[in-house]
Amino acid sequence: MEPKKEAIKENHKVEKRDDSPIPERFSKWINKIESTNLPTDKIIAFNFGLFESSESYMIYLIGSEKYDTEDEDWACDVQYEPKDKYFDLYHADLNNAEWEFVLDFSIKLIKDFMKTEDYKNCFLSKSEYITTGFDDGNLTRLK
Repeated sequence: MEPKKEAIKENHKVEKRDDSPIPERFSKWINKIESTNLPTDKIIAFNFGLFESSESYMIYLIGSEKYDTEDEDWACDVQYEPKDKYFDLYHADLNNAEWEFVLDFSIKLIKDFMKTEDYKNCFLSKSEYITTGFDDGNLTRLK
């Protein structure tokens, strides 16, 4: 199944591009969300959604007050969207990659972040569930 290309919502920001390694940029992105737009304590589940834009692959973050192991549509019931919702995965190795490679890369990126001190001190560590996946595919539970 090919992921569909999507447009970025106009009322949400994409983190600025720089030449830093993706893991470093990802951590900065989460830290910025942490410092500017915290979710309420009612948010128990977060999804790092994936899609392909016209220029690159993207990750976005949403949160929900519910999670359902039997129905992945829980991720469509969004109660939290940070202003800096989007993270651009631009990188020469990823821009022309197959979606399966990008999914595996993103799973590793998020799992590696979950091992850091930044994660231990942020709102994500307090959640019950964290998932990732392409909008038109299955979600992978990471927590």
